[in-house]
Amino acid sequence: MRARQQPGRSAWLLLGLGVALLANAGIAVVSLILRQPDHPLFSDAVSYLLVFFAPFSVGAAIQQFVREARIVRVNAQSQGRQ
Repeated sequence: MRARQQPGRSAWLLLGLGVALLANAGIAVVSLILRQPDHPLFSDAVSYLLVFFAPFSVGAAIQQFVREARIVRVNAQSQGRQ
């Protein structure tokens, strides 16, 4: 049996996901800054979650941008061969 192929993701979709993840990280950082006067860093569970998710979102965004770069490079190479 042949393995079922997954549909390819477009570069625009991956770019959109990367931008959304970066926006998520930015919102987490802004939230930490705005909460600082009332809730010092690491004084509650929300700050722990935000500190965890901000770098996670940045890492996931970098991964999406790398995937997009690979897709663009493969598409450029395949167009050059035709």
